[in-house]
Amino acid sequence: NINLASTVESPTTAYGLTVNGSGTTTFGGVVGGNSNPLLSITTDSAGTTAINTTAITTTGAQTYNDGVTLGAGTTLTTTDSLVWFKSTVGNSAAKALSISSGNGGATFANTVGATTALGAISLTTTGTTTFSNTVGAASLSSGTGTTVINGGSITTSGAQTYNGAVTLGADTTLTGT
Repeated sequence: NINLASTVESPTTAYGLTVNGSGTTTFGGVVGGNSNPLLSITTDSAGTTAINTTAITTTGAQTYNDGVTLGAGTTLTTTDSLVWFKSTVGNSAAKALSISSGNGGATFANTVGATTALGAISLTTTGTTTFSNTVGAASLSSGTGTTVINGGSITTSGAQTYNGAVTLGADTTLTGT
C-alpha cells in the first residue's frame, strides 16, 4: 500500500507522479494545491486507487490504470489534458465527481458507479468525453465538447444534461428523472 496522507505539491517546477503498487494507493490530502500543480499523475493497473481528497490538480494528463474509489467529493483538474479512467470508478456512498480539463476531455473505459451510484458527475471540458460502459450517478452534466457513448446505459436519479453533441457507438439507454 502507498498512502499519501497529506498534500502533494510540485513547487517551482511541475513534476509528474507515477505510483506503482499492487495494494491500495491512497490520496488523502490535496494533490497539486496551493498553486503548485503536478505535471501528471499515473497509477498502475495492479492495485486500486482511493481518492479521499477534495482536489487533484495537474498541468498534464491524469491516468488511473487501476480501479478508483471515491472517498470524498472530488474535483480533478488538468490544463487541456485528458483525465482517463482505464478501470472502474466507484464509491461506497454517493460522492460527487467534477472534472475540469479544458480541451483535454475525459474517458471512462469501464463501469462508473456500478454497485453504488456516484453523486453528481460534472464535466467542464471542450474536449471529447467518452463513456464505454454502464454509468450510475445522481446526475450528469457534460461539457460542451462531444460526448461519445459506446453502449450500455447511463442511469441517474436526477437530470442528465449533454451540453455538446452526442455520438452513439452502440445501442444505449439513458434513464433519468
